[in-house]
Amino acid sequence: SKLICSDSKQKKFFNLNHFPKVKILIVNECEIELIEKYTFSNFSQLEQLDLSSNQIESLHLNSFFSLGNLIDLNINENKIKIIKKESFIGLDNLRKLDLSNNLIESIEEKGFYGLFSLSELDLSYNTIEIIKNRSFFGLDNLRKLDLSSSSIGSFEDEAFYGLHNLYELNLRFNRIKIVKKKSFFGLDNLIKIILRSNLIESFEEEGFYGLNNM
Repeated sequence: SKLICSDSKQKKFFNLNHFPKVKILIVNECEIELIEKYTFSNFSQLEQLDLSSNQIESLHLNSFFSLGNLIDLNINENKIKIIKKESFIGLDNLRKLDLSNNLIESIEEKGFYGLFSLSELDLSYNTIEIIKNRSFFGLDNLRKLDLSSSSIGSFEDEAFYGLHNLYELNLRFNRIKIVKKKSFFGLDNLIKIILRSNLIESFEEEGFYGLNNM
């Protein structure tokens, strides 16, 4: 079954205790600012959750507690600034996560830890600037990563550590000037990388080291 609540003025979630069998929940175009701990504790059968176009500023540990069957999570067009450590714990079966069009500036180490089944992650249209070490640690099964239009100027060593199964990386429309030595080391199965519309001036020796399938 599906539950839709759109275009309301509420800043917090209404009582969700009476919909335990809902598989699709759409709460978009509201003014939700906060997702409290255990908000979805009675939604164990939920498979799709749409929280797009709200005012959500941050995610907290256990915000998505009990959503072990969730496959698709859309948090597009909110005001999230930081992906904190273990923000998505409990989403063991999530396949697709959309965080595009937020205000994300940084990703803490293990920010995505626990998303062992995730195959597609969209972080486009944010303000990340620097991809730090092990930002995507734990995303062992990620296949597609979209970082386009996110003001990225550089990435640290081991920024893409652990993404052994990634096959597509989109970095277009950023501010990258130099592709440094071993920038993409660890992306063993990458077959497509998009770097167009950057500010690239030079490629260091071994800048694409380790990209054996390209």
